[in-house]
Amino acid sequence: MKAQPIGRRRFLTISALGAGAAFLRPSALTGEEDSRGDLRFAIVSDVHLRYRPDEYDCPPASVSLPEERHAAFLRAAADWGADVVIDLGDLQPRSFTEGPGKQALEAWRAWPKEKIAVFGNHDDDFLPKETYLREMGMPAAFYSKTVKGRTFIVLDSGDPAIAPGTAGADWGQEQLPWLRDEIDKAPGHCVILIHHGTEPGRANLPPERLQAVIDKANETAGHNKVAACFRGHLHRTAVNHSRGVYHVLVNSASYRWVRGHGPVFYRDPSPWAMGSLSSTGVIRLQGTGRPGNWAADCERTPGEVLPADELTYQKSIPPA
Repeated sequence: MKAQPIGRRRFLTISALGAGAAFLRPSALTGEEDSRGDLRFAIVSDVHLRYRPDEYDCPPASVSLPEERHAAFLRAAADWGADVVIDLGDLQPRSFTEGPGKQALEAWRAWPKEKIAVFGNHDDDFLPKETYLREMGMPAAFYSKTVKGRTFIVLDSGDPAIAPGTAGADWGQEQLPWLRDEIDKAPGHCVILIHHGTEPGRANLPPERLQAVIDKANETAGHNKVAACFRGHLHRTAVNHSRGVYHVLVNSASYRWVRGHGPVFYRDPSPWAMGSLSSTGVIRLQGTGRPGNWAADCERTPGEVLPADELTYQKSIPPA
């Protein structure tokens, strides 16, 4: 099913889901959603602290530094009343003891509620993986956390056994059995979080065995216990529906990479996603950003090869 835009309204602070919100309803569930028990979440991805818009002569009045975008995301999440904030990976700090990495880490640690981090393929470019996991508060590279009766399951797409392009790539001997157990024992609906993609035909990693685990879990539960998979990495936005599960691609908060030219930065507000998950598995999703949001006045921005407008803001699809 082709993804459709959910609206083009710019906003920095979200107080309620408006008419632009999209509803992702698991097809096997019926009944009206009950907003009183909704869990509110906010997701950011691919901040990439190492890429500095000031190094590309971007005007600071309209193109904030990545650590400032990260802080703005956390402020917006607080205004939204998020129960949990999620970083989908590729924060890419050079250091956590000084500079932008220290600033971003302090803001992350200051978040007073639940927070979940996902390991991205660039998060160990400058730091050992173990250091990144520890400083971001991750108990392991793959783990789960239950918030208000909903379980977020973090997978590790950085596992060498499942590296993109590896012949006979596997989801690893540990993660699949562990995933089955986590879904089975979860008290309510589950959301899978991973930096790389997950859905058939579009993933960077072979997803068939993962999908088989999800299919079996949903069949056993008698409904779509796994409501969605959120991922980043590709610096664009889309939602696809595969066998009852929504696969949501969250845009980069900083830039789109144009092959042969490098980063093309977004103006503020940056793209990120906010939404809610009801006790019946209904996801309400809205994104920030706006079409045509390119910082085209950066001196090193390749204006002649700017990507299509549709890739600069969150997208979703109508209710199933």
